[in-house]
Amino acid sequence: MTRKDTKHMTRIGRPILRETAVRERGRPLLVELHAGFMALRLKGTRQRWPISYESVFWSAVKLAAETQREERMKDRKRRR
Repeated sequence: MTRKDTKHMTRIGRPILRETAVRERGRPLLVELHAGFMALRLKGTRQRWPISYESVFWSAVKLAAETQREERMKDRKRRR
């Protein structure tokens, strides 16, 4: 990302709390964005599960690679 690309992005200065559309155990999932990490918790509870942005990034990369691999395997089976 170049400096020009980040010109219009807002940096996280203080924690940002957002309610997602996802429900778990009947409760909405909340996402807390902090400068160096994010935390997940269920609305109405105090327990939080912090996770680094780096961990989220690499989890997404691994999931995408696994999905691509599965698609290639399906294509190979169809060709037989």
